[in-house]
Amino acid sequence: MDRQCSSCGGFCKKSGCERENVKPEQEPVGYLCENAVGHKYFRWKKPPSTYKPIALYTAHATPQRIWQGLTDEEVVNRANAEVFAEAFARGVAWAELKLKEKNNG
Repeated sequence: MDRQCSSCGGFCKKSGCERENVKPEQEPVGYLCENAVGHKYFRWKKPPSTYKPIALYTAHATPQRIWQGLTDEEVVNRANAEVFAEAFARGVAWAELKLKEKNNG
């Protein structure tokens, strides 16, 4: 069960503070705040410290990967493989047809 962390004020796992593993270059996605009455609410922008903001981070922030297309060689190799597969399938169908003719007729 989660407990309120003494380090960050958030609700961390029993194993330790989750904020310790956060990389410093990672930006928070929002803030969990508390008003004077004790109600908790979410804010996108960082509020003043009087609202006791707790920074919220994504669990596994990974940088966007750049899309890589296929090279011309990969496209040609795939096309050749498909042509070969189609020719092979037609050859098998032709052999089955000849076997049926030979055995049935």
